[in-house]
Amino acid sequence: MVEDIQKTLTEMPKTTIVMAAKNDSVEEYEFGGKKFKILDLTYDNYIEFLQLLAPVIEPIFKQDPNSDMDIKSLITGLGKSLPRMVFLMMYQQDKEVTMDWIKEQAKTPYVLAEVAMKQVAKNKMIAEFADFFVLMMKMIRE
Repeated sequence: MVEDIQKTLTEMPKTTIVMAAKNDSVEEYEFGGKKFKILDLTYDNYIEFLQLLAPVIEPIFKQDPNSDMDIKSLITGLGKSLPRMVFLMMYQQDKEVTMDWIKEQAKTPYVLAEVAMKQVAKNKMIAEFADFFVLMMKMIRE
């Protein structure tokens, strides 16, 4: 495991390592006339973000045709979750950002979904969750 970490660090460009250590990013997006970077979330914010993302992740992993998750539930859940997810991303960079401001600027949930998915992609949240899920299933079966 230590060898894997050392190999990863030696293969990474030094600028990437420095930016990760400083929690900086070159990935930016514009929202409400302001520029934001896609930074790593703090641990607690990461957990909350994942909890808010759960309505999207759960049906993917359940693959249960008898699931009670339907489009209406998904839209209702995400409609309430997306502003908070985006808030978690933006507030660590701009303490003046509020949930009301985010909703006002977004106008539609699709705008917020696009911003939130940038965080999901940067942190590879679904892939990491899938890897964790597979590992847990192996441990349960052993």
